[in-house]
Amino acid sequence: MNNKLILFISFIVLFVSFLNFAGEKKTVAVLPFVARGYIENADNLINMVDDLFTSSLTIYDIFNVVERRFLHKVLEELKFQKNDLFDEKTTTKIGNLTGADIVIMGNVTGFEDKYYFSFRGIDLNSGVALFAQKIAFPSKDYLVNRKIYDMLLKATKISTNINNNKHRVAIPLFGYKGEDFDPIFTELLTENFIISMIESREYNVVERGEIDRAMTELKLQMEDLFDQNNMAKIGSLKGANVVIVGEIKEFEGNYSISATGIKVENGVRAFSRSNSEVIKDKNSLLYMVDEMGNIELAKKRRNAELKELEKQKKEKNTSGTSAGFNKIINEAEKRRWYTDFTGQKHLLFIKNNFNQNFKV
Repeated sequence: MNNKLILFISFIVLFVSFLNFAGEKKTVAVLPFVARGYIENADNLINMVDDLFTSSLTIYDIFNVVERRFLHKVLEELKFQKNDLFDEKTTTKIGNLTGADIVIMGNVTGFEDKYYFSFRGIDLNSGVALFAQKIAFPSKDYLVNRKIYDMLLKATKISTNINNNKHRVAIPLFGYKGEDFDPIFTELLTENFIISMIESREYNVVERGEIDRAMTELKLQMEDLFDQNNMAKIGSLKGANVVIVGEIKEFEGNYSISATGIKVENGVRAFSRSNSEVIKDKNSLLYMVDEMGNIELAKKRRNAELKELEKQKKEKNTSGTSAGFNKIINEAEKRRWYTDFTGQKHLLFIKNNFNQNFKV
């Protein structure tokens, strides 16, 4: 057999091997979900959510899913607690013992009259979030319906690769200034913003547990992040080149919120996002922060709202009724549409005026 033929066969073997490798599914370990806030029978509910979500993920068939009982044995050996912050050393051990490339972490939060469900897929090698999803339900009944998780996974932009050309951002827990402080609400607001940032795919978002742990080790509070030396410390620990500092302000039931991206290397403001007028209720603030984290989502909501308003306007003009309809349209333009799984449309009294300089 001549050398050219040997080289050709070797090339074919290597090429086929590459295709097989590229087509391999990555392995995912679904860590136990965490209950937060005000939930009755939380442990039983979370166990069921774990089962249903893992079943949906297995049926979805885009990952190899680590068997739950095997994973729980590994977690017991590592003395892993549900409420542990994301720890790089522990998760690396989980990956080594289970063969997982990705861990999925999630929460169920009971707040006021709603239940908020969210999850994030974290790359074990880098600590960067690959994908995420969130939704709010009016009842716990939704959480024990597996079809909900089927729908959520299909709606999630699943990614298993990291674009290293994007900036790596760290997002600590938002600060709160006001009398009506609620730690559950602050946690939920921060979570919504982070997941929206992950969904936007604008940046590589470092898992927040890593940042919280770094801040604990460095004995830093939120206000300390405005010190460029402190940001540089976090950046050097976790490889982030932008730290996003979020702040909620409350005065006599009026709320405002802002998120400021600050470059680690020089302390220069990279971007700023905030609401243009005060918000009167916490639910509106939660939907507002979705748009702060994901500008494309804000644009889609605006376009959907305007189309709906135009449709209503045409219907009214055709029927020849409602003399003051233009005034109603103008008022409604301050609002946001969103649709939940019940199919109901809700109007939220939110008006946005984002700064245009979003890019770092």
